[in-house]
Amino acid sequence: MRTMASSTNMFAAVSIVVSRAAKLLGRIAPRLALLGLATAAIAQEPAPGEWGMRAPTLEPLSELAVAEANGKLYLMGGYPPSRVTVPTVQVYDIATDTWAYGPPLPMRNNHGMPASVNGKVYLIGGQLEADDPPGTDSYVNTVYELDPAAGVWVTKAPMPTARSSGVAVVHEGKIYVAGGRLPRGSDFAVYDRRPIPGRCCRTSPRSATTSPARRSTAASTTSAAGKAMGCRPS
Repeated sequence: MRTMASSTNMFAAVSIVVSRAAKLLGRIAPRLALLGLATAAIAQEPAPGEWGMRAPTLEPLSELAVAEANGKLYLMGGYPPSRVTVPTVQVYDIATDTWAYGPPLPMRNNHGMPASVNGKVYLIGGQLEADDPPGTDSYVNTVYELDPAAGVWVTKAPMPTARSSGVAVVHEGKIYVAGGRLPRGSDFAVYDRRPIPGRCCRTSPRSATTSPARRSTAASTTSAAGKAMGCRPS
């Protein structure tokens, strides 16, 4: 009799557990279904001409620079809602839809001008602060190069002038950097990453409003940049 009573009590307990589990599953099933739909939407290839969702960035940053090299996107610098500029580099693998942190920039940077040449990534100019308050000298003329295989940023010859928010375009192995925020909005420079002895690097600022004195200073800076790259004026 005790054995039968114990079996009956155990069966009743199991029935209660199963019943409660079924009710709980009934409440969360719709949410699980929605989660499954959301996951499927992210993984699904978008139709031609339509946008699709992909994996989100590791950090929510704006005013950053973006370049593509070897099937990966390099998001460099920028700043979060706090507007504190960071040296963060986020790397997106297009084929696998995954993110990873890359080597941080040598210096924090926002509004830099990105480019990629022969599998290497470049970040040119930019600024250190979200704004450029008087006296802060936030704009920079730095040129950084990243060989993804080496995983280290290398400082290259600087631009003749410090500026940010310009446009960098690659043509025949050279990086052409045009414009930017005032007062250097009319500047133009060409970066030759392949220094050739006896040949000028042709990095030169241009500005329709630049005074003769400032043009002379810029020319001196250009000459110094050329020498730093191993070039000598023609």
